[in-house]
Amino acid sequence: MDKSDALNIAREALGPMLSALSLTHWTINLTADSEDDHETLASVSFNHLYASATINIDPNKLSNPTAILASLRHELIHLLLSPYDMPETLLPECTEAPITPTLLKSLEHANELSILNLETTLDALGHTASALAQYTQPQVNSPSKKSRTKKPRGRKKTT
Repeated sequence: MDKSDALNIAREALGPMLSALSLTHWTINLTADSEDDHETLASVSFNHLYASATINIDPNKLSNPTAILASLRHELIHLLLSPYDMPETLLPECTEAPITPTLLKSLEHANELSILNLETTLDALGHTASALAQYTQPQVNSPSKKSRTKKPRGRKKTT
């Protein structure tokens, strides 16, 4: 798929997906460059503390809009779980020991499984990537005031 087409699809869906996933406080930069890894379709790098991220979509590996939307949703779910996705920076401070490659790989695997479980749950609830791309924020209705008809006030006649 053409780079600009991939970016346009992702840009159009980004706002609704951010709203649907309650991530509107994040600043997202979208790119469409080739990923070095032959298995990686898209990637995200983020700074959780500043709620900013760059999501890259590989236009050479994602050949249709559905695949782009699914990859975008997947990367956005990484942001939902981002507080748990910082083991290299948090664990050494907590344990005063360096993180081992095995532990890091284990944590990355657990994170990906959690995302897969969330994607499966969202799909089962009808919140597919395509549906999230069309999401609109529900309107919050304020309680309506009952219209009251006032009875005319006048003087009572006394006889």
